[in-house]
Amino acid sequence: MKTSVKWIVKSFTMCLMFITYGQTPTKMKKEVTFKEGHVIEAILFSPKEHKKEALASYLTSVTPIAKEYGANILIKFKVENSVVGNKAATMIAFEAWPSLDKKRAFEQDERYIKLRNDKINLLHYVESGLFQIEETVTVTFHHDKAYDIAGVWLKKDETSLKKFQKYYGTVVPAAMKNHQYRPVVGLKAIPNVFDKTYHSTLFGVGEWPSREASVNFANSEVYQSIVHLRTESVANLDIFLVKPILADW
Repeated sequence: MKTSVKWIVKSFTMCLMFITYGQTPTKMKKEVTFKEGHVIEAILFSPKEHKKEALASYLTSVTPIAKEYGANILIKFKVENSVVGNKAATMIAFEAWPSLDKKRAFEQDERYIKLRNDKINLLHYVESGLFQIEETVTVTFHHDKAYDIAGVWLKKDETSLKKFQKYYGTVVPAAMKNHQYRPVVGLKAIPNVFDKTYHSTLFGVGEWPSREASVNFANSEVYQSIVHLRTESVANLDIFLVKPILADW
């Protein structure tokens, strides 16, 4: 029987095992619900330093239009470090849409079309991808926790999928039991939707009680003995160390 990609996707919601560091003492939190059936747009971007006021003005103009189509910014993060991959993102946001059709209708709205070129002029870098979620999950993000975000491009051959499955099936229980790792959310690419620029197979978030905890796990015997399977089973990988921004836009 072929390895189940669905199993891999579900496992991905339970794990993002990466080397991380540091923590913040402030205690704040935000509860976010990722709803089954919604389209989740992951937006990776880097604002121009001297264009921050103009970007704020753009968001003030475009957000009400997007909300007419049911869009909602769920959570956004500041990228503290990009430890794997070459993406220039300094910010990552998750935006929910009720359906792909609603997203498409927004993109054809004349008001948005008039504004969208301004977005390019305000950013050093921007990419986005459209993803789906297997089932509704409510997540509480904490200001004093350590988070990782990853994009994973899986190789398609059977051997690689089995290696990836074995990797996650080993590290997740160990990280959760011994290092207080908490799965946050795992998303998978929407089949045959390639009009956006970020096309990872999986995209997700993991939480550690501190950066020290994730470093300890990364140095552990169980992780070191099996991490090679991750390297062998993916075609490309992005790993970002991030801090949640818990205030609204």
